[in-house]
Amino acid sequence: MDPLNTPQDTGWPRRRQLLVLAVAVGVLVVVIALIWELQRGFGRTGASQTAPAAPAGTFRPAAQQLRTLIIEPVVLRSFVSEERTEGKIAVKPIIGRAQALTHRFADTTALYQALGGSAPAPRL
Repeated sequence: MDPLNTPQDTGWPRRRQLLVLAVAVGVLVVVIALIWELQRGFGRTGASQTAPAAPAGTFRPAAQQLRTLIIEPVVLRSFVSEERTEGKIAVKPIIGRAQALTHRFADTTALYQALGGSAPAPRL
């Protein structure tokens, strides 16, 4: 044969190929076993599992309450925030402090309008 056309052995020896294949299969088996055990919970069975204790300040309905719950589809609703109070605000006439209230709750003002005495008196 011609020395230029002789096949060259560029691969790993057969023994090394088998060793690499065995290591790869072993790693794959270990990874699959770990995933399987993580999903099972490392030996815990479903019968012995109990619900974790609820943190302080949380509510867990009783069985009777769970039977009366109704599940409804989500709908878009408007929310109106309203707060009503009764009483009077006592304001001492101190320099630099408010001496009179010229606006009521939810009154609108113009941009950069002063909230002091320059505003019109509120309608009662």
